[in-house]
Amino acid sequence: MTAAGAQTEQASPDMPLPRAEGTLLRIATYNTELSAKGPGLLLRTLRAEPLAGRAAWVVSELARVDPDIAVLQGIDFDHDGRALAALARRLEEAGAPYPYRFALRPNAGMCKRFLARTFPILT
Repeated sequence: MTAAGAQTEQASPDMPLPRAEGTLLRIATYNTELSAKGPGLLLRTLRAEPLAGRAAWVVSELARVDPDIAVLQGIDFDHDGRALAALARRLEEAGAPYPYRFALRPNAGMCKRFLARTFPILT
């Protein structure tokens, strides 16, 4: 009990977080650390049955927190978006559907001069 007499409830790791009244939009940013050390490895991990390791943890945490918008970092980029689509399927299976997805090509390995011309604020 709090000083005002209201009860507080401790959230457990397997319990969804409550939505606050009047909340219009919940945004979460999360470094998933799902980058793999080779092409196609993250996709293979996300398609494996059962899902295990860090990928299982990321899916369960995102489903538990259930933000309206999830801004995710640390996910391998592929031009066809297969890894992102596989992650979205896993999230939907866990009860957290994200029908809209957007992924930009990362700037890793790009020439600094190109980045300076394209994004002058970064210099």
